Amino acid sequence: MNFILRPFAVFVQHPERSALVAALFFVLWLVIWNSTGRGTKLRDLGLLIPAAAWCLYTLWEWAVNRFTPEADIRVDMLLIVPLLIIATIAGVVLPLVGRIRTSG
Repeated sequence: MNFILRPFAVFVQHPERSALVAALFFVLWLVIWNSTGRGTKLRDLGLLIPAAAWCLYTLWEWAVNRFTPEADIRVDMLLIVPLLIIATIAGVVLPLVGRIRTSG
């Protein structure tokens, strides 16, 4: 499990870093949304899934830092990290699968 959690160590106690990831997904969604005709299908909204997940994580990380700065054992990350991984993969794969089906 350490090999999964270690890459996320850069985000722990640094909500500004996770906010940058959320902003990146949102900007990518805006670029794709503007270039593809502003669709409302789930595949067109796919990049909003990781953007929302990372935004929620940013808020959570900010709250943990603000209200419990002495928390050094972060058991919550055992639940949050897999959810972020799933949301990120789903948000990246969903638009790609939709594009492959429509072009093929």
